[in-house]
Amino acid sequence: MNCNIHIFCRKAVSTFKRKKLYGPDEIPLLVFKDGLNAIESQVLKIFNLIMKKGSVPKGWKTAKLQPILKKGDPSKIENYRPISNLNSISKAYERCLLNRLTLDTEGLNQHGFKSGHSTITAALEIQSALAERIDQGLHCLVYSMDLSAAFDLIRPDIFYSKIRKGGNLPIQLCYLLLDMITERKAYVEIDGDRSPSVEFRVGCPQGSTLGPNIFNLYCEDLIRALKDVLLVSYADDSYVIVSDNSMEGLLRKTKDTIDRHLLWLRSNGMVCNVSKTELMVMNFQEYLVIEVDQNIIQSSKSMRVLGLTFDSALEWTTQVDNCVAKSNRMLHGLKHIKKGLNQNQVKQVITAYFFSVLMYGCGVWFHRHLFFHLKQRVRASQYRALRLVYGKQRTRDEINVMAARATPDEWADYSIAKMSAKIANSMMPCRLHVDLMLNSFVERRHPHLLLFYDSSCRKIGRQSIKNRLTIVAKQMKFDWFSYNISPDLLRIRLKHSFFSYSRFQ
Repeated sequence: MNCNIHIFCRKAVSTFKRKKLYGPDEIPLLVFKDGLNAIESQVLKIFNLIMKKGSVPKGWKTAKLQPILKKGDPSKIENYRPISNLNSISKAYERCLLNRLTLDTEGLNQHGFKSGHSTITAALEIQSALAERIDQGLHCLVYSMDLSAAFDLIRPDIFYSKIRKGGNLPIQLCYLLLDMITERKAYVEIDGDRSPSVEFRVGCPQGSTLGPNIFNLYCEDLIRALKDVLLVSYADDSYVIVSDNSMEGLLRKTKDTIDRHLLWLRSNGMVCNVSKTELMVMNFQEYLVIEVDQNIIQSSKSMRVLGLTFDSALEWTTQVDNCVAKSNRMLHGLKHIKKGLNQNQVKQVITAYFFSVLMYGCGVWFHRHLFFHLKQRVRASQYRALRLVYGKQRTRDEINVMAARATPDEWADYSIAKMSAKIANSMMPCRLHVDLMLNSFVERRHPHLLLFYDSSCRKIGRQSIKNRLTIVAKQMKFDWFSYNISPDLLRIRLKHSFFSYSRFQ
């Protein structure tokens, strides 16, 4: 890392946002970023000295906490999340280490805080896995664990033993990471009033650049503790898919998996609220009851997964109900807002607030095999909003051309095509990439055009990402399977492939 410290430092600082917030050093990030040319040589000396000693300055381990209200009563302290404001130079150094960790670590089940991954890729992997298992005639379910203050409970000694045992990181880097999460202190400052500093023996500061990656490393061996199941995680949200040939076997396997999950959490210092554990059995009309640690867990007909609502039949009725209801509640306010804005500004407001809610995660739930009446509800909601801009007398086709906006059907196909192109070219997420490649074939005359087999046996099997692409991939008439295509060029060509309004421009 010493030979590349200059490159890493430049790359790290270039990613900083121009924020005025500051930590105990009282140096805002924008000041540090703008003044880097003047102090770069001294910063590099400090960074090289840290690598030689294997420890960071003690002043970097103190954080100024900012309490952020999560939810509930603002007068109760337990409803706040402590966000750490750290020294600017320590953030730069953590970003340098983050670039190194990105090269050395790779967790297949984790979708949080990783390039090419998101809540949508995690939800898409869960949907594809459930659809494939049901299509194969298996009984399956998905459950999620509710963790309390996961980042604040990381134990330094356990963390060090994990990264040393893993063998993926150099010993020098292991010592440095251990030093960064030990002997940490923090204080709270509100309106100029400062509390005494308190030392924390466990935990990783929320707001730290390295914090999410440290958490990922800490939980990397969870999948090995859970046998013969699929684990999909986004940060501290974990979803486990269990399947079996019989309902009795599924029940027995689920109880064993949950027991193993709880044992891992306890042995690693994590706290789980078993009473809030959610469980959903797919295509099962009755309620399933499991007893775990003297707590009764009862299955439900639907489950919230990273902002989306999965139902037990993967029909997405509840998801459509929720997104249409939330977006329609905005219409009354939009009618009043548009009085003081011009047409273009109203369009921007609707796009930013209305459509971001209505079409969130549409690449997962809005597909060609969605029930017609559900599609109609989403379409009607979209045009109710657009008619606030272009008038009630306009037809839908006229609005599409005037607004230069895709229909919900086009946007959903575009979303899944864009995500699939990224997965195929970047090979991330790994499991989705393998799934796509095993179900694809290449034409001799067009080696950069991937086509896909429809391997589904039932209608629900077509919700799998690889089966959905049998139709969508044929609409991409350009060389999309290419490592040389830029993201901007890919987006432009996808729009011309899927958006009807682009053909009139």
